[in-house]
Amino acid sequence: TGYNETVSGVAVSPDGKRALSGDTIGILIEWELVTMEELQRFPGHGGTGPIGRTRVVYNPDGLTALSSGWDGTLAVWDLQTGSEIHRFTGHDSDFIFDLAVSPDGSSALSGGTDKSIIQWQLNIPPLEKLQDWVSNNRYVRELTCAERELYQIEPLCAPQ
Repeated sequence: TGYNETVSGVAVSPDGKRALSGDTIGILIEWELVTMEELQRFPGHGGTGPIGRTRVVYNPDGLTALSSGWDGTLAVWDLQTGSEIHRFTGHDSDFIFDLAVSPDGSSALSGGTDKSIIQWQLNIPPLEKLQDWVSNNRYVRELTCAERELYQIEPLCAPQ
């Protein structure tokens, strides 16, 4: 292909027609497998270290992919638009060593040099839906008379 970087991760799409590669400088490239033509390039992961390593995996829907790298983040990519959907942070190290996605695509696991495995929820609803859910499902208890008096919340309790 004439590509000059060391490939440190590769995944084949669920339909078997495309591949995604990650290299040691953090770049991701999606390839068409029959012609090995470059379809798109993603900025991926930065970071520095003695050996960079970028892992990649397709989500089972084939519409999104995940990557992890030396910068200690996990990124979710929209393969139709080429844009980053979300970037997760949480490992106490600079390096996510490997990652995997669940069969239903709802979560992913990453393992880091901090000797931890983190499970990430990928199907996080939009903020508006979360706010609606919280508004419709929250429980707000009644304040005690002492709390009403302490915080001066009207109406105060009637003296007994």
